[in-house]
Amino acid sequence: MCTKIHAMKLKLTIPSSLDEISLKQLRDFALLNEKDELKYFRAVANIFCSGDVDHLEKFPIKRLKETFDNLIHLIAESRKNLIKHITIDGVVYSFHPKLEDATMGEIADLAEYSKDKWNNMHKILAVLYRPRVQKVGKLYRIESYNGVGKRAELFLNNFPAKAVLGADAFFLNISLDLLRNFRAFLDTEKKKLSKREQA
Repeated sequence: MCTKIHAMKLKLTIPSSLDEISLKQLRDFALLNEKDELKYFRAVANIFCSGDVDHLEKFPIKRLKETFDNLIHLIAESRKNLIKHITIDGVVYSFHPKLEDATMGEIADLAEYSKDKWNNMHKILAVLYRPRVQKVGKLYRIESYNGVGKRAELFLNNFPAKAVLGADAFFLNISLDLLRNFRAFLDTEKKKLSKREQA
């Protein structure tokens, strides 16, 4: 349920749950690079709020601060939980069940998309979450990886924020080693190829 703040005839609606926040909003928030506090606050309001955002100065500052503090707390807390299964348009998408067994294609795409993480978060998620094809108890299988396709655009507009943040934290902690190992592997292969070409 959104939080609503009223001032005279003005109304501001602020998300009170991560279920009300999209991946696009999170991406825009993560990419904010505004140093001036007032401009930053206005930019955050434009990303997350609806209603009379252009008249922020007419709302009680104490109420605005409390509400935005809650919003930041929601985002920070959600990083602690990995959500393994989400449903969008009736399709269950599940987090990669065994990242250590990721294919070369998956790792290569994750490495590439991670160079500009927040602009590519929908693509990263489309690598990590794929349609579930089988589930037995806690075990499950997902579709084989064939690139991100239309799934990336679907995720940009529909992927739940709490799942984004949990996956982001998990992805950063677990897959950095995979990416480093993959880069080391590529360096080794490049050296081998160079030696062959010189021979």
